[in-house]
Amino acid sequence: MINLRRLGFDIVYESIGKDYVEANQTVLGVDSRWIVYSCQSGPQADKLMFNVLMRKRITLSGTVLRARSTDYKTRLVQQFKIEALPGFRSGQLKPITDKV
Repeated sequence: MINLRRLGFDIVYESIGKDYVEANQTVLGVDSRWIVYSCQSGPQADKLMFNVLMRKRITLSGTVLRARSTDYKTRLVQQFKIEALPGFRSGQLKPITDKV
């Protein structure tokens, strides 16, 4: 049996910003995470719907790396190498790219 509560992505990690707000809210599943690390299409989002975030219990986080120290960024890359790269190599993790 399909668990309908888990339909949708568990995490969206994106840099576009306002142009994808509506789509991200749609594709994220229940208890998912949405991480915005840049706002290439602008810093304001008119289509952010709090009722969708609350109904799906989406955790929305924003961050930037530019303001972080070189030491922090170095540790972050090392952690990615250890924790995520093996998943990409094995095929367990697969990036989904909408377009290039």
